[in-house]
Amino acid sequence: MDSMSSTGKRGEARCGIPRILTLVATGLAAVAAIPTGLIAGRDGLAMLGVGAGTALTVVLVGYGIVVAALRGPDRMAVQTVVGGFMVRMALLVLCLIGLSKIGLKLEAFVLWLIAFYVALVLAEAWVLARQGVTEEE
Repeated sequence: MDSMSSTGKRGEARCGIPRILTLVATGLAAVAAIPTGLIAGRDGLAMLGVGAGTALTVVLVGYGIVVAALRGPDRMAVQTVVGGFMVRMALLVLCLIGLSKIGLKLEAFVLWLIAFYVALVLAEAWVLARQGVTEEE
């Protein structure tokens, strides 16, 4: 019975990570919107939104792949996690190619994409590390 409750808690926490990452992205975008709007205007705000949305999508897809990998047999988990990282990178490249075809200014987009991607990956790692600490206690 004790193992079932810890599994239930772990499943609930996994469901919370996408929510936490979405809140982090939204909060960062809200904080960055005022100076961006003042400095770069509407174009800058548009790139902030596109960069934040792209980074969030890529991180959530990668997280989903990691969760799927950890459900499978242990010998396949490492290969699936590495594959998930490759999927994240491929998604980023495809987004860059697609957005360059549309005619968006990639300089501002790449700046926001990197900022949000790093922030979201750090938030994901922090939440997962905290879960590991609480599971050990």
